[in-house]
Amino acid sequence: MQDLRNMNLLLYGYKKSGKSYYGLKVADKMHMNFIDTDLLVQDLYTKKHHKTLTCKEIVLHHGRQAFKDLEKEVIFSLDDIENTVIALGGATILDEKNVLHLKKIGSLVYLKTDKKTLMERILRGELPSYIDPENPIKSFEKMYEERLSIYEHLGSLIIDTSHKTEEQVTKLLCEHVHTLRGFNG
Repeated sequence: MQDLRNMNLLLYGYKKSGKSYYGLKVADKMHMNFIDTDLLVQDLYTKKHHKTLTCKEIVLHHGRQAFKDLEKEVIFSLDDIENTVIALGGATILDEKNVLHLKKIGSLVYLKTDKKTLMERILRGELPSYIDPENPIKSFEKMYEERLSIYEHLGSLIIDTSHKTEEQVTKLLCEHVHTLRGFNG
């Protein structure tokens, strides 16, 4: 029987790049499971502290390192996951140990979105903890530049969503799943 672990599709990219959105679409079309690691981090926090906090609240109340520790625990708990689309938190792949582990359980795919679109999406909603509310544009640009080269060098596939329809992006992701499953097309 084929090892299904390598059929996991691991979506990464900046916040608001569509990881969960496209992840759910692909999971539905390809009859796969779907996991959002940020939700797993929140669930793990709730289990440990008997209190519910969002990812942003975890960072604000306990610090970035506490969040990273929870995130690492979640990432390393995914060993037995099969046939799943996994939406990774935006900073998950900034940790080298996370990346090494993730590459063992699936195929990393970078959902690349143009800087202007990302900034508009992020600044339109509640600001994430890494954006300085006093200078949101400057802090967004700093974060974007810090992550860009890392994001672009890790994926086994990069899908630039900037000039594609939702259907085109979904189709490319589904084709990648077919490739992982060993089908042609």
